[in-house]
Amino acid sequence: MHELRELLRWQWLAYWRKILRGGTAAKTNLLVLGLMAAAGFARYLTFLHDVAKQTSAGNSSLLELLLAAILLLLLQPGWDATRLALGTRELARFPLSKRSRFGMRVLSRFVSPVSWAFVLFVAAGIWPVLSLPHPAYATAAYLSMAAGAFAAGLALSDLSQTAKAVAAVRLSWLGVAVLAGSWWAVQRSLPPLPSRPIIAAGEGQLPFLFGTVMLAAICIYMAWRALPWMLGQSPPAERSREARSARTVTLFRRELRMQSKLTEVRTSWAISLALAVYLISASHPEPDALRVMLGVLAYFGIAVAMNCFGLDGVAGLDRFLLLPVTSGGIFAAKNKAFAIALTSSAIPLAGLAAWRFGWREGTSDLLEAAALCFAMLAWGNITSVLRPENGESGAGGNVIDQFIATVVIGITTAAAIGALRGTGPAAPVYLFGLAMVFGALYLAAFWWSSAYFARQYEQIRQAIS
Repeated sequence: MHELRELLRWQWLAYWRKILRGGTAAKTNLLVLGLMAAAGFARYLTFLHDVAKQTSAGNSSLLELLLAAILLLLLQPGWDATRLALGTRELARFPLSKRSRFGMRVLSRFVSPVSWAFVLFVAAGIWPVLSLPHPAYATAAYLSMAAGAFAAGLALSDLSQTAKAVAAVRLSWLGVAVLAGSWWAVQRSLPPLPSRPIIAAGEGQLPFLFGTVMLAAICIYMAWRALPWMLGQSPPAERSREARSARTVTLFRRELRMQSKLTEVRTSWAISLALAVYLISASHPEPDALRVMLGVLAYFGIAVAMNCFGLDGVAGLDRFLLLPVTSGGIFAAKNKAFAIALTSSAIPLAGLAAWRFGWREGTSDLLEAAALCFAMLAWGNITSVLRPENGESGAGGNVIDQFIATVVIGITTAAAIGALRGTGPAAPVYLFGLAMVFGALYLAAFWWSSAYFARQYEQIRQAIS
């Protein structure tokens, strides 16, 4: 255990040195994250109070949805993992015992402040659980399911890093999505959620309590066994190189793969999923909630767009010279990957809005998302070449740049809400004009940035090094 403590200590020091000695954007993002977490947690406590009141009155449907959302978040244990100094495969080079390696695998997830917010979120979720008729049983089932979900997430993360299991993991997720969609199409209701055993245990049904404990034990054992198995297999990238030459691996797929690992992207996915659940399950959803949250999603993505070369580093820029692509092709690939990773979730949300509020609302929300995407890419391409920064997060831009981006996002969101409220049936026309204006600005910024990158490549390379 001594080596485990030492490795965690050095992991902690390496992480915070990277943050504190990094660019201004890293510190700014950490401060903004702290302020948003403090404000959001106060609102979250109010929501938990309302859920507890409903549960005490005998209505546990909202509690079931809340617990399902918490378990889903726990299935994503890679919180800020890409920013750690040592990854799972790198740790395999150390002469650690199986127990120490697994302990490092688990405890290193809690180095980042992002994980602290998740822990606080999960711990506060016990409050409404205590309102069930048998709070001791409910708490034991909740903690068991939380531990099992976290362990299952670790196991799935390990399996998805191997060439043999990545396809099976993806097919499993696709199968779950198809089954849930089929259930909704037939029953017109939410499918059975994994949080129902917690509710049943809280109502005094002991078999469900024993079932949650057994399920948690199975998931923990699966995570224990998956780690050494993963370390003995080839990662998907190695299989890709063996199966086909590097020229066939497009720059776009590489960018999409890199961006999908970022915490900002995964956070936007979680927010989009929560919005989708809200639009589906709420009896009277508020249209303004989706309009405002589209702006919040844009804010999460702007830091990535403002430093599109941050994930590449000097070695990545040098590899661009070996590829048969122009500077415009490089920017096009990066912009497409950004649009898919961070804004494609607006398409199903717009479809749900059209279903709940009508085609005018759905079309307007989609046009608002397009305008925000064009605005982020236009400003992001400019700052990416003028003020690039080195960093694994990809986040960039100084305080002034981020302030300008935040103001533009706020004005665009307010303009969309004003158009939807004040122009009636003509709102899609106004938002289409807004999207076209930002689209024209994006094309101009794209042309200028790609030309500037070709001229000032060495200057950008020195800024990133």
